[in-house]
Amino acid sequence: LDFGNTTDITAAMQIMEMPNMKVTPVDIGYMRFMWVNGAREPFGDVRIRQALLYALDRESIVEDLFEGQGFVLPTTIQPSWTKDGLEPYPYDPEMAKKLLAEANWPSDHVVVLGHYYKDQTTKDLLAIVQYYWSQVGIKSEPYLLEGNLVELLYEKKEFDVCYVGLSSPEPQDATERYTTGHKLNALSYSNAEFDTLVKKGGQTVGYNNRKPIYDRVQEIMYEEVPMLPLYSLYNFVIESTRLKRPSDVHPNDWFEGKLDWHLWEIEE
Repeated sequence: LDFGNTTDITAAMQIMEMPNMKVTPVDIGYMRFMWVNGAREPFGDVRIRQALLYALDRESIVEDLFEGQGFVLPTTIQPSWTKDGLEPYPYDPEMAKKLLAEANWPSDHVVVLGHYYKDQTTKDLLAIVQYYWSQVGIKSEPYLLEGNLVELLYEKKEFDVCYVGLSSPEPQDATERYTTGHKLNALSYSNAEFDTLVKKGGQTVGYNNRKPIYDRVQEIMYEEVPMLPLYSLYNFVIESTRLKRPSDVHPNDWFEGKLDWHLWEIEE
């Protein structure tokens, strides 16, 4: 192997130990988060959604479950578009308890924690989430969504919270689906200002022109927490030491448009 990439942290760590191999972590916006179904009671209350997030020690999850190979997100907008100064909610179980008490959280409610990933890491993650929520008085039970995911996620919506993922460099991908009435709005989320801004962002050209629009979009998402941002995990670019490429070419073949493959060489 002279060039490749993987999101498998265990494999990346093993390759790092191999002689004549180089592994570079690259941010590709490989985001993981949790939808909150606002149409199901009592999750229409923003205090409960905020409490769910305050109750999670996301920094420890990244460190312990993913070997520190990622970072916590303030919103589900791609990291390269993050609003300056917008910091992720801190781990604050006491604040979570306070908000739950204010919102009269029903102590007998069991959160239906949906997911469609079947790997062991996901199972471990959900167990950790269950533990953190239990520490503030929230009961939960994982629920594997199997079958027609389009129907299960966007039509039946038989979950309170659902663990999902997205990888895209475009903020419109991370926002348009949550506008009022959109067929992919699994959250039943609705905010008129959010709708207007997202539409404007999609019609505006140029990063510098679009950035202030999505900055305000993020402020709304941060305040209303229609979903729980968890973390963005690195993609690991793998290269052999005999591979020679131009120094100005970034080894991220997910989003990099200029790779100049014809200039790469393999030393024998």
